[in-house]
Amino acid sequence: CAAVLHDFRFYLSENMVQDHVLSEVAEDHNKDREQECEVKKLGGRFAAGFRIFSSKILSGNHRTAGGESREDIDDEKKQEVTLNKEGMKIDLGGIAKGYTSSKVMDIFKENGISSAVISLGGNVQTLNGKPDGSDWRVAVENPADTGSYIGVLSIKDKAVITSGGYERYFKQDGKTYHHIIDPANGYPANNGLTSVTIVSDDGTLADGLSTSLFIMGPEKAQKYWKEHSDEFDTILVK
Repeated sequence: CAAVLHDFRFYLSENMVQDHVLSEVAEDHNKDREQECEVKKLGGRFAAGFRIFSSKILSGNHRTAGGESREDIDDEKKQEVTLNKEGMKIDLGGIAKGYTSSKVMDIFKENGISSAVISLGGNVQTLNGKPDGSDWRVAVENPADTGSYIGVLSIKDKAVITSGGYERYFKQDGKTYHHIIDPANGYPANNGLTSVTIVSDDGTLADGLSTSLFIMGPEKAQKYWKEHSDEFDTILVK
């Protein structure tokens, strides 16, 4: 189902699949991931001395690190990626916290813990419900006013993960630059979304998709959700 609330657009599937395949994370996120790593290496991670590089530098970096097609560098049958040019690297920052929260849930289960919640800054994952059997309630922050929320989700055994450009950013010459890089051009994604929240059984998948759909923009993100609506729920905020 889908519903619209002011500028907030919600896309909620009827059901969510129990098993996910990480290799099916949106292609827009997977392709040229090496380029994103190189761009971040050039510019730092919003530490002292951050700066914006010229389009000439970014274009050259793109040709060096991201010029191969997905078919050239991926072996999906073996689940391998070949870094076949000097300087190519893989940045796992887009899935690291989601992967970590999923592994923490596994550790909880292995040690007999039956109810838990973990928050890793924009990444929340739960194990079952609360000790009294009720749902966990997770608020979704309003990117236009970080002191308020656009809604509260009731969940059990789910990951709720949000990506947006409103927390980690800097301003230069009157323009805001955030940390989510569009691999197509090496600059912060500017495709019409301010935040994307994913609800899924799988924290790793949710973390990857939240970044992917943010980069895609609303139209492509909606299309991707419609094609995979049995795998995850999403909230797209323009």
